[in-house]
This record gives sequence, structure tokens and C-alpha cells, in this order.
Amino acid sequence: MPRVLVIEDYPPLAKVLAIALRRAGFEAVRVGSLTRARHVEGIFDAAIADIDLPDGSGVEVVRDLRSSGRVGVVVFYTANQDDADREAALAIGPIIEKDRPADEVVDVVIDELEVREDLARAVGAPDPVRPTQRSGTRRRIR
Repeated sequence: MPRVLVIEDYPPLAKVLAIALRRAGFEAVRVGSLTRARHVEGIFDAAIADIDLPDGSGVEVVRDLRSSGRVGVVVFYTANQDDADREAALAIGPIIEKDRPADEVVDVVIDELEVREDLARAVGAPDPVRPTQRSGTRRRIR
């Protein structure tokens, strides 16, 4: 089962994201701060991160997690409108506005994982485990 780290400081929103991820076949682990994200155990296929965290930048923590090989795909789910913050985040992964539904975020995570899998397969990596289903909020085009 693919694992996703949810880095969100607003507990009700983190819970909604975790529920949407579980419905799509992911294991979701929630943390509410940069400090807790750095200390969480394990390796994650993806992370959904807010840019603004109470103790620092979500961009900074996912950079650290990716450079240590603990997180693959990153999707930012944020209300942050600062141009410099958004540019730094976009260099790592897509940004979804917080006014969009959680299921849309899950669909973007799935899309990003599929791109990563396609690239891995192109260089001879074995097929990874995929989530069981899409949320159904976006039509898939192949």
C-alpha cells in the first residue's frame, strides 16, 4: 500500500485529506509541523504539504525529506500567495489551492505517482504498487 505523509497544521483539514487518501487506497500519516515531519519514521511514496507551517516552511521540510530519500512525489496544498514561496514550491511539485476539494488533491498525487512510475519503468525499474482507485472527481485522459 503506497504511503503518503500529510504535513498540515490544521487538524480538521489533515483528517479530511487522510480520509480521502485512505479511500483511494493509500496509507496516510499526518503530522502538523515541520519538526514532527522531520522526525516521522519511514519512507513515503508521496507527501502533501502546506507551505505555511507554525514552525517554518513546508518547502524547506520537503526539500530535506526528498534529499534524504524519504519522500518521492510532493504536492503542495496551500493558501499561501507569496510569489517567492510559490516559486520555490513549484520547483518541487504542483500547487493546489486550499479552496479545491481533498479528492482533487488525491487525484493530483495519483497523477504525479503515475508520471514517476512511467519514468522509473523507462529506466528498467520494477512495477510499484498502485492505489486501488481514483476519487472520480477528475476525468482521466490517456
